[in-house]
Amino acid sequence: MQKFITIPALVCLFAVTFLVPAKTTMGQMGLEALKNCSNLGFSTEEDFVTWGPEPADGNPIISDGDLLGLNHAVCARNADLLGQFDIKEDLGLDAVHIIDADRYLVAFSTELDSPNPGQFTAGDFLITNGGIIPNMALLYKFDNIQGDLGLDAVQVIGNSVNIKRFLDYAKTVPREQWLTEPGVLAEMLDIYDIDILFSTEGTGPSPDSPIFLDGDFLSARFGVIVQSNGSLLPNTVPAGVPVRGVDFGLDAGNMVPGGEEPDVIFSTELLYQGNPDQGAPDFTDGDVLQLDNGVVFTNKDLISPFEPRADFLGLDAFFSAVSQDAMELLISQIKEAAGKTTEKSKTAGQSGTVYPLSSDRSNSSLLQLEACRAFAFSTEEDFVTRGPEPPDGNPIISDGDLLGRNCAVCARNHELLQNFDVSTDLGLDAVDVIDVESELVAFSTELDSPHAGQFTAGDLLVTNGTIIPNTVLLELFNIRHDMGLDALFFVGDPERISGFLSEAREFPRQYWLRNPDELVGMLRQWQIDIWFSVEGTGPLPGMLTFLDGDILSARDGVVIASNDILLPSAVPAGIPSRGVDFGLDSLGGHRDGMMELINFSTEILFNGEPGFNDGDVLESGNGVVITNEDLTRCLEPMAGFLGLDALSGRYLPPCEGNFDHDEDVDRSDLAVFAAEFGRTDCGVPTTCPGDFDTDGDVDGRDLAVFAADYGRTDCPE
Repeated sequence: MQKFITIPALVCLFAVTFLVPAKTTMGQMGLEALKNCSNLGFSTEEDFVTWGPEPADGNPIISDGDLLGLNHAVCARNADLLGQFDIKEDLGLDAVHIIDADRYLVAFSTELDSPNPGQFTAGDFLITNGGIIPNMALLYKFDNIQGDLGLDAVQVIGNSVNIKRFLDYAKTVPREQWLTEPGVLAEMLDIYDIDILFSTEGTGPSPDSPIFLDGDFLSARFGVIVQSNGSLLPNTVPAGVPVRGVDFGLDAGNMVPGGEEPDVIFSTELLYQGNPDQGAPDFTDGDVLQLDNGVVFTNKDLISPFEPRADFLGLDAFFSAVSQDAMELLISQIKEAAGKTTEKSKTAGQSGTVYPLSSDRSNSSLLQLEACRAFAFSTEEDFVTRGPEPPDGNPIISDGDLLGRNCAVCARNHELLQNFDVSTDLGLDAVDVIDVESELVAFSTELDSPHAGQFTAGDLLVTNGTIIPNTVLLELFNIRHDMGLDALFFVGDPERISGFLSEAREFPRQYWLRNPDELVGMLRQWQIDIWFSVEGTGPLPGMLTFLDGDILSARDGVVIASNDILLPSAVPAGIPSRGVDFGLDSLGGHRDGMMELINFSTEILFNGEPGFNDGDVLESGNGVVITNEDLTRCLEPMAGFLGLDALSGRYLPPCEGNFDHDEDVDRSDLAVFAAEFGRTDCGVPTTCPGDFDTDGDVDGRDLAVFAADYGRTDCPE
């Protein structure tokens, strides 16, 4: 029987294990190694090199797919967890629950789909005994859910004997049978008197009318929200859409018994910098939090025994053991709560407000794409804008919507997907606005298409209906499985890029899969390239060809810029040399491909100097161009950080002295400023064009601002 850990006991366990010398078996792969995670286990968001005691297999590179424990334990490599699935590739580790270490029984999910076609997706519930439960079956009890919404957190609760019997039963059921009869899962959970608690990657069924958020903890057995994002976090945190304003996500979750109601320890997708005057907590997306009570362990607490070169590595999966008595108490509490649930309470944490889409949704156009001509982006999570009302009247901004300058909502996710007959919001993971006039946008989604086999979250999509499979982009790297598509940027003459995409539209996805080498020939013919980044390390963390923080070339099959080149030398970026893969979450720049004009963002933050977070826009080798807070400020969200998932173009700060709005600061602007210089009657708020600091006069401080911009010819509109 597993030992039950309370929150105070977990803290004590950390203190004790830091004092215990490492044993020779610590980190050894196999049964004994897994036992080191019997009480607590986790995975990081990115790969890193451990500078602590060497893992038993001799490989100091720790993957984001490896299962880690206390006292620098490497409890399982990703390949160990996937041993029953005939997979050698590292697919990441997005959720985990260690059921029985003695039997090597673990429930988990991956970040990437199986490389074996049709075997499983990144949203499926996997078991180390070979069992696969499709994402669709987990979501069956929730109404109107289409497609795979991903699996970010998972916990199986109930009598431990019943759980093991159920998992033994699940092993015997083929995935296709679950897909044919998804409702059987809830029936079997009822028969075995257990439940599967989980969170998803996307909002269900859509951000316009949410039944649940990806920050809610859900019940597969009852089809209810066990804990909403709003109830998990203190009232001083603006968690919950639309009521409080932001979906913080739920990246890992673990219920433990509390008083009258269960307690939860968890992590979020977004960091938060609270207002001390309001008693609001600060936390990162790598910290372990307690229900309504702030940080239990910082990310640094978890990773410091591994002695990484950075003190933050993110958190993707987290598990802590619960005793038999506690498990039975949990299932009884959830059954009681579910019995009281009404249709209204199924949307706990949401207001029930629905923002209907326009009746001509399927034929709508990208009404404000002009605002995304030079620069565009998407956020990591959904939020409510309190700024200018979007054209469709819906204040909920999805992580799948395309945003631009001056608070513009350039395109809703369904508008980008309209040529694919997809109405579900699939998120926006990468984007490149190619041509505004022809409404040509290249992009990737966070979730696979709800239409089986149409496209994956790693495929390159274009608004003209083009689909280029992920494996085709990776053809010259000799990688034959989908590794996701995190960043995307076309290099070359814009007219040639448009011509290529027009030709590519003529070939269906199956053609590309049968003829993957055709892409390279076409790119060379059109004299263009596709630069991109992926979700995983290729081909394996121990056999590095590239990192998910590197910029890759589809045309030439080379690394255009490695993670260590993109980031300043003071940042420990690059594996194995400097120690950490910071990831590459978005990418933009100038069509000529000049490296000094590259903009990008990372997957994890850095607390050193120069510091940055994973929502800031960075410049190649030169730090922050604009912070996430400044980027989203005009949308007036309730939180100062919303993350950054996709980026198009290059961010250019506004020109303070471009008085005639002609894209430069020249002599005509100087004449205007000179006429204003010396005025002391501007008033507050100012009425003088040259009073940049709005202090009522035009003086030397304003002259310094004007001088800094004088001569610029790249002023954004």
